[in-house]
Amino acid sequence: TGSSQHLFESLSRSEIEVMFGRVIPAFSSDAFSYHEIEMERFAIVGRKDHPRAKASPLDAEALQKLDWVIQNRGSTLRLWFEAIFSSADLPLPGHIVNTNSLLMILAYLPRSDALSVISEAVALQQAACGQLSIIAVTLDLGGAAYGLIRPRHRPVSPALSSFLEMCEQHFAAISTAVPALGPTRLPTQQSSELFARHCS
Repeated sequence: TGSSQHLFESLSRSEIEVMFGRVIPAFSSDAFSYHEIEMERFAIVGRKDHPRAKASPLDAEALQKLDWVIQNRGSTLRLWFEAIFSSADLPLPGHIVNTNSLLMILAYLPRSDALSVISEAVALQQAACGQLSIIAVTLDLGGAAYGLIRPRHRPVSPALSSFLEMCEQHFAAISTAVPALGPTRLPTQQSSELFARHCS
């Protein structure tokens, strides 16, 4: 796991055979194939029982006053995060911890009142497991397209071929099973139950 940048670097070094992520500037269609899965949506999250978890939906001005742990500059999530404030003619929050490690973000949040931006899929899973709270906001949480990326010219093993077929079937099924969160919507019971099985 990790950011799209980190995963793509691992893919380029042949440390992994395939990745799920966003197309980054280093991507070359001559060397890699890309199969789009869907538009990824983002969610703003905090620790379990975060004081803002049950508050009225927060706008950009309220979010600007809070602490954050977020990916480094240049990442898709960071660009989306910065656009929250630039579109409202606001400076960035005064206290930001920078890291490209999702594991670091997930470890940092329970120990602070900081917020972060992560993918909606990860947020739903973490909320269903009782690890994080999803913070309701007045923002459009639409994100960027993501998909399956693999090298064009590396041989495909029987195991990888079976995995790719399984992934195709899986994403086709969940694309209609998990509803997207609206700008201020918290996870429904249905979507939380879909992810709760990963907690056991």
